[in-house]
Amino acid sequence: MVPVRRSTRVRRPALSNDYIVLLGEDCGGLVSDPINYEEAVDGPQNNEWLAAMKDELQSMTANDVWELSELPFGQVAFRIMVALVAHFDLELHQMDVKTTFLNGNILENVYMEQPEGFGSEHMVYKLKKSIYGLKQASRQWYLMFDEVVSSFGFIENPFNQCVYIRTSGSSFIFLVLYVDDILLASNDLALLHETKEMLSSSFDMKDLGEAAYVLGIEICRNRSRNVLGLSQRSYIDKVLERFAMLSCKL
Repeated sequence: MVPVRRSTRVRRPALSNDYIVLLGEDCGGLVSDPINYEEAVDGPQNNEWLAAMKDELQSMTANDVWELSELPFGQVAFRIMVALVAHFDLELHQMDVKTTFLNGNILENVYMEQPEGFGSEHMVYKLKKSIYGLKQASRQWYLMFDEVVSSFGFIENPFNQCVYIRTSGSSFIFLVLYVDDILLASNDLALLHETKEMLSSSFDMKDLGEAAYVLGIEICRNRSRNVLGLSQRSYIDKVLERFAMLSCKL
């Protein structure tokens, strides 16, 4: 039996004794990274941070990443919408689209393996509609929705997609789409109900009545006082609960 030959080379550690590994922030006088611009320019390493910022901006300028532009009117759609609702005392209702992404058509040939334990062997699904997880799903749902509501006379805001308006004489209705949530704001109940019927005839919808909670924001309204408030308390409580900080004190 041939004896195993072992190396006599002296093994050195991956890090030499010249290096000290520090765990945690602000350890041994080490300054933690700034979290905003003010901390960066006011801190002890302000020159280095400013140089890094300038270098990053120069790279983006060289790659023609952006151009400076005035913010078009209507880009902050949700806040403007609720301000209009409060000012003109509009009806504000909400609807939910069931199985949103299953409504969109796809243009490419997309094949998907069958779920394990289901279907025929040696066969795959050839998709005829978009499905959750598909890269095209969001885009195809938007195209489908835009085609449907445009056919009913809704006009999309040219500066903010997914914000629509339809007018009929002195009556008007705004329609705002947030993936599967739809906000409807109108000065005419008949037009509001007509729009709901149109949406329900085109998609599998759930009528949620007067809007109370959207995008993680609670809508608190007192129409007699012409007041509409927005609260994110529920969202904040969920974040605090997630990180076990519900009982924390400032």
